[in-house]
Amino acid sequence: MKKVIMIMISFSILIMVTLLFTELYLRVYNNNYSSAEELFNKKAKGLFGDKTSYRCNWGSTLYPHPYLGIIHKRDNRENCLTSRVNSEGMYGPEYPSIDDNKTFNILISGGSVAYNLIKWRYDVGRYGEIKHRLETNYLGPNGKKIRVFGGAIGSWKQPQQLINYITHQDKFDAILSIEGGNELNTSEDLKFDSPFSIVYQVGDYRDLNLRTSVAIYEALSSLREKLINSYLLSWALLRYSSYLNELFGDNMTKSYIVKVFQRKIDEKTDYKDELYSEYEKYIDTFRTLTKLNKQKFALFFQPTILRFKVRHTEEKKINFRNDVLKDVYPEIVDKMISINSKNIYSLLKIFENNLSHIYNDYIHFKNIDGKILGHKIIVDEILKKIRQDWKIKRLEKL
Repeated sequence: MKKVIMIMISFSILIMVTLLFTELYLRVYNNNYSSAEELFNKKAKGLFGDKTSYRCNWGSTLYPHPYLGIIHKRDNRENCLTSRVNSEGMYGPEYPSIDDNKTFNILISGGSVAYNLIKWRYDVGRYGEIKHRLETNYLGPNGKKIRVFGGAIGSWKQPQQLINYITHQDKFDAILSIEGGNELNTSEDLKFDSPFSIVYQVGDYRDLNLRTSVAIYEALSSLREKLINSYLLSWALLRYSSYLNELFGDNMTKSYIVKVFQRKIDEKTDYKDELYSEYEKYIDTFRTLTKLNKQKFALFFQPTILRFKVRHTEEKKINFRNDVLKDVYPEIVDKMISINSKNIYSLLKIFENNLSHIYNDYIHFKNIDGKILGHKIIVDEILKKIRQDWKIKRLEKL
């Protein structure tokens, strides 16, 4: 046993020394070296409505987490996007230590669409649409003050938000999840909830180099059988992503990704049925746990420009294709709601007859002179659905 431990320690030291020399080499001799921070920021800036400096935006504060994948690291510089990140790595105030019974605490869960509805907006000087309106215009059951907490991070997909809820499930009175876009922004080659699929989706709008290094890390993980299951190694590989991509090349990397992580589908099983089964288990777990904890729960499937929207002239410039999100996503949503519709709602057709310029990309919404029409319409519908069941009351206008 001691021999095995010594071998593991020696192997770990060897990896750290190798990474150290690689870092020194890249910094001293390779002027083309791009850090993970630079790669994350290439396209992240602007995607989430951030107008702060290069080193103070969404991408620059991503941080590895052992079971949530990525969280935010607080940056206390003035006007920094993540100066309002709590100690859990989530946007917004600190989570309550326990359910205090004095306030009605709501956890907002999901990916970037949910994240944008709660984050601080420097352009208008207030929180996002749903946090602002719930905390300002409504009271919870028995006249309790409403407090909204963040449980959403851009690119998160199930089971990340479910795991975060499970970790803090005794601290909230209600859970509102806005999701579907990331879960079904996948391909028929990959299981949507595989670790690689989660990070691959993040890389889709940034840089193939990032996906290269993550793919290599995940391949190592599958071979190591979780012997050294460390996100820190993943982060180290992300730092050397451009260098790794030079070694392996784009085409070979893509082929290798599919080969290693290709879903094993029984020929008798329909792809859509399997995808539905994968997704349903997380939603059922979410709903069951909140019921056992006597918490309010609501899940809304977010809309996408790929279906049920007559495009505005500017929206026609959005060039994005994903057949699963376009065709399979609506079928899965309809099936889930038809089987058990309690507390589950679809927003897919919410812009069906709206000719306005709403979308900024395939799933995020356009900010026009400080007004985000898509947010307002979505939050109007969400509040309409949850008000009666959650017993929240709108304050009378003074």
